[in-house]
Amino acid sequence: MALQELDNSNIAVHLGSISKYKSSYDPSLLVREPRQSNRTHLGLQDDDLPFVGGDTWNAYEVSGLTNSGLPVAGVGKIYYPCDGKYIVESKSIKLYFNSFNMTKLGDNSAEVRKEIARRASIDLSKLLEVNVEVKIFSNKEVLDAEVTPRQEWDHRDTEFITIEEEYPVEDIEFSVYQETPELLEVVENPLDGVVYTHWLYNKGKVSREVLNWTKKIYNELIESYDVIFITDPADVPLVDDGERSIDVDFRKEILDLFDDYKYDLIIESKADNVYTVSGTVSERMTFIKKVLDKKEIDIII
Repeated sequence: MALQELDNSNIAVHLGSISKYKSSYDPSLLVREPRQSNRTHLGLQDDDLPFVGGDTWNAYEVSGLTNSGLPVAGVGKIYYPCDGKYIVESKSIKLYFNSFNMTKLGDNSAEVRKEIARRASIDLSKLLEVNVEVKIFSNKEVLDAEVTPRQEWDHRDTEFITIEEEYPVEDIEFSVYQETPELLEVVENPLDGVVYTHWLYNKGKVSREVLNWTKKIYNELIESYDVIFITDPADVPLVDDGERSIDVDFRKEILDLFDDYKYDLIIESKADNVYTVSGTVSERMTFIKKVLDKKEIDIII
């Protein structure tokens, strides 16, 4: 039997044309193609298929906004049976998911992902005239996944954490989505930066490359200091002020890292420019002034 020519005329809505990305949710972007169009030339008929199964699609760039404007990212997985009459055109589903990007969909990240999945399931089921299952996984779930694609439908993780879970982002209003250098803040203490990055590395939260890059910046900055004053941690009590952690184990791990870096500083500089300050604020300032006077370094305020 000779193969027949493919007829893909139905999917010309988006293919081969310049796409305009929508700024809000738009299900009209979805385009379907009859499966029979790609089966006829293979001698297959929708009503008499020699196989069973379904289509599993992965959407690696799915995002939306919380009601406060926080961007929420996830990975979508779409499943529908192969015996339906239609299949979704791939570029149209990409444009469809992009239309969620600037749409506010819930009070928190989980609600946003759940709402995207709910709408996508309804829209795709209506379009394809079959039951379409949609799930939007968090980055956390994807990174922790050690299961087969089909098992991922019921996968739950317990280990990985995200910045959103550690910081109360729900209390922040987000309104700027363009590159805005004015939002950047300079961290004046490079030691803090390298210590906390090292802690994140020890916990498997950042890569070795991130730690190495942080150390490179730290070493460059630390060489520019004439004198280094380090506050005695014993003078900083654990207080539940809503900003600092009161976890005793976390504090110990951080202080151990500070001690390691402090020791390295003392060895490398022969203790000539590294000092630990303690006591009241007045006592600290008196000590600092004494050191600077001795080294004939002016204080510029």
